[in-house]
Amino acid sequence: MVSVTYAQKNNFKVNLVPAVWGEIRLGYERVLGENQSFQLNFGMMVPHELPTFIYDEADVEDYGGTADLQNKISGFSVSGEYRFYTSSSKDAPRGFYVAPFLKYNKYKIETSAGFGYEATVEEYLDLTPEQQETATFNGLGYDLDVTGNFDAELRQMGLGLMIGYQWLIADRISIDWTFFGLGVDSYLFEVDISTEEIDVDYQEWGNEIEEEVKEFDYIGDKTDVTVYSDKVSVKAPFVLPNFKFAFVYWSCFLKVKFNALS
Repeated sequence: MVSVTYAQKNNFKVNLVPAVWGEIRLGYERVLGENQSFQLNFGMMVPHELPTFIYDEADVEDYGGTADLQNKISGFSVSGEYRFYTSSSKDAPRGFYVAPFLKYNKYKIETSAGFGYEATVEEYLDLTPEQQETATFNGLGYDLDVTGNFDAELRQMGLGLMIGYQWLIADRISIDWTFFGLGVDSYLFEVDISTEEIDVDYQEWGNEIEEEVKEFDYIGDKTDVTVYSDKVSVKAPFVLPNFKFAFVYWSCFLKVKFNALS
């Protein structure tokens, strides 16, 4: 009988914290030496509706329930860490560690929102009775809220350094807690804005969006607004620092053994 034990080198993890916002995140840590290891993390966000404290459909005009509102988020995340365990009395994967990391996240967000729009008399006559009831005549045209769709994608790339501690309990269960991290993240936010409720003038809409974007000092001059025949596309790249202070990024995982019998 040959028994091959992987328990001291292969750690399979389940990160419980992201489950709060609907993401299932798994990790695998491989011990490379007495005080070093490499960890790969992968997360998948199950498609679900945004929580009401972030997005509330009740705040969007649906014209008496005749407009279909979007509300969904999905995506994935992947990251890698090279860990250096600093304790001279404990072998990896125990004790304090310092870990440079790389990460890539991609999320898709589909929501609906109301936009102020001045409709001409001709556009007003093309509205449904439910839409006309929400319009207000201003002397020249009609002011109303147009229900638009946001089809957005957020891509995030980052790198940095984090510090943590990993406990090992009974050689089978460990708790991994990253309590400090410092890094920088590069973002690319892309969103297509359109509507099926009214035949809007997208050029006029795009000009208004561009004017509003310019008010943001940090990203206004980097944002690109493109008008198409059926939508307005916005691309906004930006860079932000990433700080983690006492952030519970711990994972509970089982240390398992595989036995080969012969």
